[in-house]
Amino acid sequence: VLGSRFSLEHLQAVVRPMDLDTVKQSLDALVEAQIISREPGSTAASFVLRDPLLGTVAYHSIPEIERRELHRRVATALRSAKKAVSPGWIARHCEQAGQWDMAALHYERSIMAAAEAGLDEELLELVARWENVMAQASKETQPDAKRQIQIRLCQLVAYGRLGNGRAVLKHTRLLEQHFGEQLVPLARHTILFWSAE
Repeated sequence: VLGSRFSLEHLQAVVRPMDLDTVKQSLDALVEAQIISREPGSTAASFVLRDPLLGTVAYHSIPEIERRELHRRVATALRSAKKAVSPGWIARHCEQAGQWDMAALHYERSIMAAAEAGLDEELLELVARWENVMAQASKETQPDAKRQIQIRLCQLVAYGRLGNGRAVLKHTRLLEQHFGEQLVPLARHTILFWSAE
């Protein structure tokens, strides 16, 4: 459940209550069997799964209830990690654990980070995942109009920068229909700029 790249720190959080020596011995055996390899140039104990297909088979061989629990442990470990961790990575683990409210929060953070970095394709994927999670999330987690407008504007700008005029027009109409009077001048200018392209 950790993905194709993982660290000893994250692995320990998932495989509790194994002791560190047992975990290290298991990792050494997997390296020897050429199932994983040590991440080159990494200062921490980081590993890479050598065959993604093997990872997929192993992942799907874990019973769903156990898989959800493992994802929950990973999400908890990532949230308390000493080093900064991508909120998108946390969100995906929360989603797989069925922690809809936490997933929604971290997807929103990821969307904003992707918007700031200009990662338009990633942003659109994150918005799609956020929408799926929001369908499962509690009413208390549902975003207010301001947050929805902010996310939808990020989506509109991403479509605009990717040259998808049809999607820009569709989202312009949706923003105006759903939020009309609630759109502040900056939001209206953003919509006007991208819909005029």
